[in-house]
Amino acid sequence: MQLMDRYEYQDVYQDAPTIVLFSGPWCRPCKALKPLLAKIEQEYASTFAFIEIDASAEPVLMVQNYVEELPTILFLLQGEEQGRLVGSVGQDTLDAMFVAWQSLVEIG
Repeated sequence: MQLMDRYEYQDVYQDAPTIVLFSGPWCRPCKALKPLLAKIEQEYASTFAFIEIDASAEPVLMVQNYVEELPTILFLLQGEEQGRLVGSVGQDTLDAMFVAWQSLVEIG
């Protein structure tokens, strides 16, 4: 997962189906989620662009995307939000969401 600032973020999310993780280096649930997302990223790297935003360094992006809690995962398709997971989630939840999100990419 690539850490990006708001300028890099704007270039990526318009071009490809994108998974955005809003996290912080001080956020324990974020740290627990990263290895689970790493597994997902290996499986879905050909379908989605995966990026991470450091919430404390990019408060403007948090406001623009209505992120109020960490971790937050957004699924963007053609620049529009299609799904969101908020808080600590397990592997089963992530797997189910990515299956659903992949089907949206295939339809779109």
